[in-house]
Amino acid sequence: MSSATPPAPGPTRLPIDTSGIELPAGIHALMEALARSNHDVRAQRRLAVGSTRGSERNAASRYSDLLPFDALADDEKEHERQTAIETLKTIISLGYTVLPPVGREPTFMLEPAPNGPAAPPSSRLPAEQTRLDMAGIVEQWRTRDPAVWADRPDLYPLVASYLRRAGEPLLAYDVALEGLGLWPKDVLLRQLLGLVLADLGCAEVACGVLEPLAREAHPDARALEETLGILARVYKDIALGTHDAARRRHWLRKAYRAYATAHQRTGGHWTGINAATVAMLLGLRGAARTLARKVSRRCRADIARRDAPASIDDQYWLRATLGEAALIEGRLEEACDWYSRAVAAAPTAYRWIASSRRNAQLLARRLDQPWDSIARALPLPRVVVFAGHMIDRSGRPASCLAAALEAELQAAIATRLDAIGPAICYASASCWADVLFLEAALEWCYEALVVPPCEQGAFRSCGAGVATGKWAARLAVLIRRVHLFPPVTASRSRPGTVYCDFANRVLLGLARQRARELDAELIDLAAEEILRSNATVSHRTPPKQHVIAKRRVRGAIPAVRALLFADVKNFSKMPEEMAAPFVTHVFGLVRRLARRHTIAPISRESRGDGFYLVFARVAQAGRFALVLSEHLRAVDWARIGLPADLTMRIALHAGPVLRTRDPVTGRTIYIGTHVNRVARIEAVTPPGQVYASQEFAALTALEHIRDFACHYVGQVPLAKRYGTFPMYHVRRQH
Repeated sequence: MSSATPPAPGPTRLPIDTSGIELPAGIHALMEALARSNHDVRAQRRLAVGSTRGSERNAASRYSDLLPFDALADDEKEHERQTAIETLKTIISLGYTVLPPVGREPTFMLEPAPNGPAAPPSSRLPAEQTRLDMAGIVEQWRTRDPAVWADRPDLYPLVASYLRRAGEPLLAYDVALEGLGLWPKDVLLRQLLGLVLADLGCAEVACGVLEPLAREAHPDARALEETLGILARVYKDIALGTHDAARRRHWLRKAYRAYATAHQRTGGHWTGINAATVAMLLGLRGAARTLARKVSRRCRADIARRDAPASIDDQYWLRATLGEAALIEGRLEEACDWYSRAVAAAPTAYRWIASSRRNAQLLARRLDQPWDSIARALPLPRVVVFAGHMIDRSGRPASCLAAALEAELQAAIATRLDAIGPAICYASASCWADVLFLEAALEWCYEALVVPPCEQGAFRSCGAGVATGKWAARLAVLIRRVHLFPPVTASRSRPGTVYCDFANRVLLGLARQRARELDAELIDLAAEEILRSNATVSHRTPPKQHVIAKRRVRGAIPAVRALLFADVKNFSKMPEEMAAPFVTHVFGLVRRLARRHTIAPISRESRGDGFYLVFARVAQAGRFALVLSEHLRAVDWARIGLPADLTMRIALHAGPVLRTRDPVTGRTIYIGTHVNRVARIEAVTPPGQVYASQEFAALTALEHIRDFACHYVGQVPLAKRYGTFPMYHVRRQH
């Protein structure tokens, strides 16, 4: 993270499209007050560090706003007003509503927009005015103007928090990390980064962020409670992720102390109930029930004395906390009732519900309580992955198939989604059946995610049924409403080819990752199966399928393989006398590891200071990379005449590559665009680390690999302007 001074501010605009958002009536007084306040606060801060300025405004200066607001020229006041307008529009677009407190004008307050039952119309803006769709926010983040954001420290925690709450921890990580590059001491951003890392399963990395923060002075007790509570949650995650009993108890004790300390400082109910739960897991039943009773009394009092409708957070967590407290005290029926009330307040807050389920499951097991009734009170959506391309293989034009089957499949999909209930839906959007499925998912207000097999521009050439006509138009509308992943491959994913099969495997792997994250059921649907099983439609014989032969490219045969690139840091600076020991010991180590049958590559090539290996499966490639990294750290390189800090950058990727014979050497080689991708990843991998692509991570999830895991590290620009892609850090699971 960089601590460099932020660049000068850019034009007065924000990177979220707010042009279609209307401000509520009476907001102009708040706008003027906010413009005046923002300006004068910035002026006071500049003056506090001894800055001075002339009487004329200099737009290029960081110290261009030191005059009092009333002393500014009219155009400068308008500049501040427009900034206030855009700030308010951004806040509204992120799901907040600006409300006047009852009986008080013209001051205003911010309140989160609801996810559950609608509030009275008089107190809310229409939904289309208060909330941008997630795809729009993601796109605006990716196309942001860094100069604008560098002058707005409040935007980073606001957007990062919103993205995390909306189920986008990967993007929330990117936002928080970039913000910390500008403001490395910001407490809220550090808390958010630790929290997002914990969400992503990077508990030990989160400790490195949060433990130093917990030792620092905090601006108030609530900030300290947040830090200690998040840190305790990380400790608990580490404890629950190990099978070693002594290690588990050690981390549970640390979690209990952190939760209990935070609760003692503030009396907060969320740290109190977590302290009670961890105490129960440690066998401290008396302490657990005492804490649970204390927290229960506070939650009931909070609910009873509220004069105004509580926020969705409070509605959910107060009731879920009462459910957990009742469960700790052995009152199962009461616990289920409170859990059901919590879910009714926020039925789509899947991460909250998943968190409540995890604690409830631990307690039910410890207290020998039946799980089924608790599970019914805390329902989670299923994760549904849909494959529609199978019915596009009849040999007839897709438009003819769609005309014959559209209404039938549409009804069948609706029936199936109704039976499944709330769902998170994945599809490739590469055929008309996928479009029908995604449209239905959005109509049911389910979350929809698209993993395209290739660029949309390649759909026509690969024969996709959405390339032309009404389907192309419907797809264009659909894409603006879903979360869109980067294309899996640049190759044409014609049905029946290796490329299409690979795209489908990545799609399923990403869906499995999400299901594992939520501990949710994964349902794999195919259009043909839906048509056959739907009771309301005729059971016609599905179209005859034609097997399309695997394409050959000048004698090359495509196959999905796992790829590893590695090279040595600072090899070019080594003196010539080190060349012989380098080849003997470094490449000799690689050769010895490559001969182990459990992780043996099917192809090996050395290239100067590095090498390129091809594996049949991602499990072999991941294990080889980690074994190699561990051996490199264990060697005393200085003793054998090499640099003491000798280390490698190791990159992993998976995708279709072309197997052919090299006419120069006569050896079998693997070539193609995915080989280029792993080479570009290797160039940006930190020395001593193992990085992997999103495709590699998806196949790791698909194959249920448990001895290592891929943890997201952000969107990383690859070498030689190859593009920006999601990257993962590969680490062993303990």
